[in-house]
Amino acid sequence: MLCRAELRTADQNCLLVPDLLSLSCGSCLEKPPVDPKKPNPPGGAELARQCSGTAWLDLRELIPPSARRVDALCRLEANAKDPEAVLESAGCFTKLTLELSYDVTPPESQDMKVHPSKLLSHSMGLGQFSTSEGAAVMYQEVIQRSCEAILQDCCGGTVEEAVKRMKEVGSYDEVKQNLRESIISIFRERLRKDTAAVPGKPLKGQARDDFVSSTYSYLQLTAAKVLDKQMRPDATGELAEAVAAARKEASRFARLAYEAELLGNWTRAAHLLQNRFLIQGLSLREDPVEWLSFAKFLARCRDRQQAAEEALCQAARLMGAGKETSKETALEVELFLACLVLDRGRYEEAIAVFEAKHKEDFSSPTARFYLGLALFLRCRWEESRSYLESAGKPREWFQGLPDERAVVDKLKAFRRMDAVNLHIYAEYLEQLLSFGLSSLVFTFLDQTEILPEEAVNSEVVVLVDAKASALDRNYRAALSRLEPFLATGAASHEAWMLAGECYLQLQDFDQALQALQMAVSGLEDPALYIRLGSVLLVKKRWKQARDTFLRSIQFKPTAEAWSGVAYAELRSDALGPSYEALCEANLLDNERCDVWALLRHADVELDGTGMRLSDAFIGSVVKLWMSKRSIWLETVEKQIKALGLKTDDDSLQEAAGHAKELQSLFEIFASASDMRMLEQVQELSDVILRGLDRGPGKGNLLGRIDLPFLQKGPGQYKAALDSIMAVATDLDAVRATKASKMLQSHVDRLNEQIQSQQEKAVDPIIKKIQVMRDKLKQPGQGKNLVAGTKDILDSAEQAFKAAPEAKQVATGLLEQLVAHSIWVLESEALWSEAEACDQVVDLSKGLDDLAERLVKVLQATWDPPITPQAERLRQRKASEACERLVAQAQRHLDADEGGEAYHCLVQLLPWWPSLKASRSLEIVGLFSKMQSFAHEAFLTAAKAGDSAAAEEIRGFATQFDELRGKFAGLPAASGRPLGEALEAGEAKIQVAKSLDIVDAEVAKTTDDDESSNLSLGTTIEALEALKVAWPLGGAEDAALQQRLERSCRGLEMFTFEAVNTAPVEQLTSFMQFAQEYDLRHIALEPASSALRPRLATKAALKCLQRAEGELLKTEGMKPHVLLDSLKAVVAINPDSEDTEVRTVLLRVMTSTNERLLKSFSEAISAEAENEKKELLLQKFAEAADEVRSALKVPGESLVAEMDMKRSDVAEELIDSVRDQLSMGQVASLPREINALARIAKKLPADSAVLQRTQTLATEFVQALNTAPLEEVEGLLENSQHRHLLQSLKDLNCDAPELRSKLLSRVIYSHLETARVLKDLEELEKELELLEKRRKDEAMSADLYVEMSKFVDSMEEVFLAKILEEGRSRGAKVLELTSILDRLKDDGKMLPRLSQAYKVVSLFEEAQGELQKPSGMNPKVVVRVLGDLGPVLESVAEIRGYGETLQDIVEKFKEKLEDACRKACSAEGDVDARLGGLTKLAESGDVAQDTFSKITALSFRKTGFVAAISRVAAEKSLDAIEEELSKESGMNPKVLLQHFQDVGRRGGPGVDLVGDRYSACCDKVGQRMKDSMEEAKTSSNSAKQKALLHFAKEFDAVSGSSLEAELHAQLGEDAA
Repeated sequence: MLCRAELRTADQNCLLVPDLLSLSCGSCLEKPPVDPKKPNPPGGAELARQCSGTAWLDLRELIPPSARRVDALCRLEANAKDPEAVLESAGCFTKLTLELSYDVTPPESQDMKVHPSKLLSHSMGLGQFSTSEGAAVMYQEVIQRSCEAILQDCCGGTVEEAVKRMKEVGSYDEVKQNLRESIISIFRERLRKDTAAVPGKPLKGQARDDFVSSTYSYLQLTAAKVLDKQMRPDATGELAEAVAAARKEASRFARLAYEAELLGNWTRAAHLLQNRFLIQGLSLREDPVEWLSFAKFLARCRDRQQAAEEALCQAARLMGAGKETSKETALEVELFLACLVLDRGRYEEAIAVFEAKHKEDFSSPTARFYLGLALFLRCRWEESRSYLESAGKPREWFQGLPDERAVVDKLKAFRRMDAVNLHIYAEYLEQLLSFGLSSLVFTFLDQTEILPEEAVNSEVVVLVDAKASALDRNYRAALSRLEPFLATGAASHEAWMLAGECYLQLQDFDQALQALQMAVSGLEDPALYIRLGSVLLVKKRWKQARDTFLRSIQFKPTAEAWSGVAYAELRSDALGPSYEALCEANLLDNERCDVWALLRHADVELDGTGMRLSDAFIGSVVKLWMSKRSIWLETVEKQIKALGLKTDDDSLQEAAGHAKELQSLFEIFASASDMRMLEQVQELSDVILRGLDRGPGKGNLLGRIDLPFLQKGPGQYKAALDSIMAVATDLDAVRATKASKMLQSHVDRLNEQIQSQQEKAVDPIIKKIQVMRDKLKQPGQGKNLVAGTKDILDSAEQAFKAAPEAKQVATGLLEQLVAHSIWVLESEALWSEAEACDQVVDLSKGLDDLAERLVKVLQATWDPPITPQAERLRQRKASEACERLVAQAQRHLDADEGGEAYHCLVQLLPWWPSLKASRSLEIVGLFSKMQSFAHEAFLTAAKAGDSAAAEEIRGFATQFDELRGKFAGLPAASGRPLGEALEAGEAKIQVAKSLDIVDAEVAKTTDDDESSNLSLGTTIEALEALKVAWPLGGAEDAALQQRLERSCRGLEMFTFEAVNTAPVEQLTSFMQFAQEYDLRHIALEPASSALRPRLATKAALKCLQRAEGELLKTEGMKPHVLLDSLKAVVAINPDSEDTEVRTVLLRVMTSTNERLLKSFSEAISAEAENEKKELLLQKFAEAADEVRSALKVPGESLVAEMDMKRSDVAEELIDSVRDQLSMGQVASLPREINALARIAKKLPADSAVLQRTQTLATEFVQALNTAPLEEVEGLLENSQHRHLLQSLKDLNCDAPELRSKLLSRVIYSHLETARVLKDLEELEKELELLEKRRKDEAMSADLYVEMSKFVDSMEEVFLAKILEEGRSRGAKVLELTSILDRLKDDGKMLPRLSQAYKVVSLFEEAQGELQKPSGMNPKVVVRVLGDLGPVLESVAEIRGYGETLQDIVEKFKEKLEDACRKACSAEGDVDARLGGLTKLAESGDVAQDTFSKITALSFRKTGFVAAISRVAAEKSLDAIEEELSKESGMNPKVLLQHFQDVGRRGGPGVDLVGDRYSACCDKVGQRMKDSMEEAKTSSNSAKQKALLHFAKEFDAVSGSSLEAELHAQLGEDAA
């Protein structure tokens, strides 16, 4: 019986001290202290009394058959009547496990066991009822036959032609009728299964349409599938069908497993899920998700954690082998496996996994939760608390926190302000429940104290706690947590569902009904409806139960739900629906005995005889029961025959297992009286015994036993033979002829053959022994007796080994040995010397041993043995020699002949082993006399000063003591040995001298003389001499002991003071001195405490403080000082149990590792390679590892960590490069690529990181083709780029033309950009970049050509640009032009651009004057126009220059016209002013003539002089028109003056002006004619004369003929 107890407490404040208490028979007893110097605390006894308690274990679970184990959590009741009730108030409980070796309940009697065949009624000729699948199969067969008929009768054409042809042949009606009948069957079966159909009522509306539509789709798809297979019967279609069938079977197994788990049949569920993995065509065994799901199921089963772990390991192996799966699944497998390992008590494995996940993602709350839980179970409570608390924080909470210490500080700072996020913890706990690990949930909730009390009592936590209890099948505990919350009325539907499940398991159906009804109102779970339906069946609410089960079927059809519907209908006397429901249940699961029983009952009730179902029932049950056995037998038969000719131990074990299986099958078939099967079982047993061909094959039991097998000897073949006989014994139960007897007869026959062969081989050896005996008996062979006897025994041993089981051989050997033994005992020559006697006794022992083995073969006894007789004879000879030699020695002592007496003892020594038991006192007395004699002689010689005699006696003493030591077993002497006694006197003198030296050295440390210091070497030499002499000279002298104590105390005080004040470099010397001192001091005073361990702590801390001082330096740290300090600690070798030193040492080593790894990381990832620094760091790491190993500091090797760091840095660089590549950033990557190349040189050739690095180099080169231009240009600018090509080559990615390609891409891009840029500053940048790139050594000839083309194309652009930008910005254009000239190296563009710049400058000068509102200097404009002539031709063809010039001319003309108008309007000499303007205009016209001669210039001349003339004429015409407009009072003189001005200024010849002038002249003529007419009429001659005079003057001015016209007018009238 196995009983295990585990003591736990729900209150963490109640601490049971394990050093003081132990659980024994239900009580806590105080344990005695381990160390007598450290007694238990005073309150230990009282605490033990208070914690003494009793736990009661309920053993009723052992009542069911085959129940041997019970597990329970039992509350502890205090034994002592304590008012404080420590155990009860703390909620203490113990986990008890009781396991029995035998069942408590007696086995069921054979009378109670009834074979299934006896339960079945026997009827003949019973028909089977049709299943729902029959209609589907019939429809498919009809489609197939119809297709064959159509293909046979029709050769092509349209549908109408095919129908006509079939009617002619006569196959149409048959095909149509078959299709009609099969379709009707499909409709009938589907209508029978449709849950929406109500018996007795037709389908209407939407329900009818849905039914017809779904049935039509099924008919169409099925027909299409059959036709496709018929028309194209390829392997693909068959494979698809096979896969579909496999998936259907897998789905069926999953559904049945779900039902089995729902009903609590865990064994069947496990069997079904295991069978899913065996389905061919789906490769479920290669799917990690399937193994994960199976592992969860096994964890829920309880007590199958080992199988769950194996399933998870299989999933992990598949993922490790490259099986694709989601990241979530991979993480879940890893967490599940680690949690399972944690639950099974392998804490370190789990902690390692969780720490790795935590390192991968520092801010992951999930990793923190599981790591904290694992640390808590490992009793690292303080460390676990920070992880568990921070697990409830979101990821954002960890931003800016560099390490765990910062996390702890932040938790402390915000612990009171931050609320607990229950939902995060609930997710972790729900995941643990999905893993089936309820114990871990209890650990977190009951022990960690992370959640406050109000959180523990919240619905979220209560529900999780209750689920965990229910998972452990502890339904009462689950209800105890749920009921207080349910009573509030605010519980969720999920809580009600869980409560209903618990009430149902506890058979409290009223409470279960209430709870499940509350849950149904908000949940739609098929299992929930099944549970509610089951409760309603118990409450006999048949209709409600039926409706509830049907509701479950709507969500998910199950055999359990259909069975419930059938039972409810059956109890409602609705036999038809009950029968149909049972058929559906049987269709879903045909292995349910309850369904078969109900089917039988319903069938009997339907027709009164049960004839419809009897045969089906009997056949199904019997077939199911017997088919499993026959399949079992077939499987065993295949396995037996598969053994073939195997002869290994595994095949024998398989045969043994098959023999057991045959026994079981024999009993089954015997009870069923199945003789055919019984004969088959016996034949299979014969196959195991004899083999397939009944011959001597090695694969059967008889074939395994042959001559080589038995010739190995019983010692080697007995175990194998016993195993074979055990299999034969098992086969006896299934055979008429016993296999074991046949096997034994076979063994006996083979043994007889072996013995016969052995006797023939041994006969020459026995004859040889007889010859050797005869030879020894001859005269003169006495000296060869021992050697000859040994040869005889060796030959006899050889003969026995050759025939160990042959009785005749044993008899012959015994005869020889007995005769020779008698002869040896009687031979006196063998017993004269002690050595010969010992050899004879040893030979007697060998002879007895061989004789014992020989008589064992004959089954006799060897008596009497030879050895005791030989020993008695040797003892008698020894006694005779002792008496003779002792008498001689006594006579020599009496005569003062000590040397002769000594020789007598030497002769007695060989006989001593035989004498020490009886003659010890005589020998002791003789030795005492001799010692006294020698001691007196030595004292006499010493007193007389005879050193030679004393030395001679000292040599004799040495020999004497050695001789006495050789007499082993001699009683110890009362005093010291002779040599020691002689040395004791000399030793005292040496002790005193050595103490004087030590005291003198110690005195040097206290005097004022600084020139004299204590010499450590002298002190050690004195102590060494003291140690040698002390045992003899001072160990028993009290005065010398006190003096020694004072001297040692002074030395120790000096050493302590020296260690406190000496520099670290000298500490090693003092520690070495302390070690040498201890070696000698412990020999002088064994009870004293060692000096070195006391100094080691101080010295080690001093060295570590100096090391810490170096580590605290942010710069200027001296590595050699740090390493020397650590090596000094190694030399000091402090106590490994010293917590203070270990704490500082761990801190220093951790800081050293961090500092070194940081420097190493910086060195290998730096821009330039620093091989020297890396080598120094490597050597330092090796030295640090030696220190770590010497001091046994836990942790990884620093060299290994550096190697890992190299890989980690490479990984980080790879990730960094990939991140930048993904963002198109390549400019800064050469440094990383160069660093990776340097790192890759030192990575192993098979390193995955190296492969990733080489792959990354290729990706980098490829990414350059699509990288943004600015990144590529930055890459070219990068100083590391010059090493990039070599780095890529080192990474197996040689790209010699890389820079040329990148440069080409950059230059082409800059050229394109420069062509379209308008802004000069931006253009200048581009040109400068091009100029810089032009100097690149990777520039190709093509790039030079392209750049020259670009320069040529930019000439006209710059000419236009300089005009556009003007003089101020034109200088910038000239600067850019100089860059372009440098790009092409010809300098031809700048001169032309300079001319253009001059033109633009002149343009702006002229425009500046023209834009002045007043004060314009026309001479400047005229000068500009004159200066433009020589320089304008260089830009004449450029668009814009001509237009600008034209604009300047037009504006200047306008300015001249304005000046002309002002001159005409001003008072004074108008002609003078107009003359000045005319001169300027003439100069301008000259310049325009020059412009007109430039053929490429787009220019139109505008006459400045003509413009001025026109303006002046227009001014005069205005005055003329004004005068003419007067009705009266016109001034002829003014009028004539204006006409004169017009004529003088050339106005009449100007367009528009000429017209106005002619009009004015006409008007004047008309006015004159009118006036003349009036004068004529009035005969006013004076007026006529005046008019004629005016006409004459007018004609002179205007060139008209007005005067003549007036004369004519007068003449005509006169006439």
